[in-house]
Amino acid sequence: MKRKLSTLILLAALLLTPTASVRAQSPDGGDVFLLGQNYTLSSGETLNGSLAVVGGNVMIEEGAAVNGDVAVAQDD
Repeated sequence: MKRKLSTLILLAALLLTPTASVRAQSPDGGDVFLLGQNYTLSSGETLNGSLAVVGGNVMIEEGAAVNGDVAVAQDD
C-alpha cells in the first residue's frame, strides 16, 4: 500500500513539473537544450555549440551556421 502511494506521489510530481528551456554547460557556454519549445537561428547568426530540441521544432535560416551537432526528437 505504501509503495503504491509513493509511486502515485512521484508520478504526480513528475507530471506537474513544468517544462522549460535549459542551457547545457559547455566550455564556451554555447550549447542549447530545449524541452517542448521551438528554436530559430536567424540568417547571419552563428551558434557556437550543439543544439538539442526535444518535443519542439528547429528552423535554421539560410545564412545561419551551427558549429556543433544538431539533434531534434519529436513524438509523432
